[in-house]
Amino acid sequence: MRHRRQHRIAVSRYTLPLTLAYAIAIWFIGGLIGKQMWFQFSLMLIATLVVAELNNRHAIMRTYTRTMSCSFLLMNMAILPVFYTVGTGITQLCFVTALLFLFWTYQDKASTSSTFIAFLLLSVASFWMIQLLYLVPIFWLIMRVYLLGLSWRTFWASLLGLVTPYWLVGGYFVYTKDVSDLSTHFLPLFAFHDAFNFQAISIGNKLAFVLFVLMGIIGTIHFLYDRSKDKIRIRLLFYSFIMMSLFITALIIVQPTLFNQLLPLLIVATSPLIAHYVTFTDSRISAIVCLVLLLAMLVLTGFQLWGY
Repeated sequence: MRHRRQHRIAVSRYTLPLTLAYAIAIWFIGGLIGKQMWFQFSLMLIATLVVAELNNRHAIMRTYTRTMSCSFLLMNMAILPVFYTVGTGITQLCFVTALLFLFWTYQDKASTSSTFIAFLLLSVASFWMIQLLYLVPIFWLIMRVYLLGLSWRTFWASLLGLVTPYWLVGGYFVYTKDVSDLSTHFLPLFAFHDAFNFQAISIGNKLAFVLFVLMGIIGTIHFLYDRSKDKIRIRLLFYSFIMMSLFITALIIVQPTLFNQLLPLLIVATSPLIAHYVTFTDSRISAIVCLVLLLAMLVLTGFQLWGY
């Protein structure tokens, strides 16, 4: 029999509002007013709405639940200082919105508009983090293997989406006769510095990374065990999340210099996995695991705010 308290929390309509209230309180404690971080705060709120829309539009969870958005918010709060930089919020918002459009290409090899927008958003985010272009082959692989939507039409649409923002910006630089900034923008794609060197990473962020990877492992193992209860389409979407989380985790390990930029993207890929675990497990052990993970995120949030 399903563990009643955990199930009630997972499907309750009050869970997301309460989590949102908690997140707002943490932002105020973190200096929302004093540091004038209204724009960064707005980016996170919009990203949370997009995560909710991702769940609604693609029926990620097979029952009514807001645990996906709640997990996303709680994990973001655990690394709140990372979001003090505007670019971090922009890249996370563009990434999750790109997934929203990418999933609309499922079994539709003529979905050029959705493909164009997904890769356009990825390209726009690369203005703040050029290494985000490393995800382009992963997007193509997901479209080919899991979404079954890659064709020559969608492939060229993806290339057009990638090129368009740089074509517009490039035109401006050509007009101003200063293309040096644009050319040097791509150089970090071919440079790897301090591989596997985590010395510059704060203790709080290291702990957050370990916690998020652990949550991803727990969510992945549970999904693979429980996947028969989901429709084939939803299984393929979850395989996409798993592939994305594995790639981002590997990229963080190889390139710790991108730690603060990649950790929010790992949250996007991991939140559906742990949300699936929280929503569809029914044992006493799972209830204890969920409680321990929640307490760990709360303690980590406090450590980041007062010990960062």
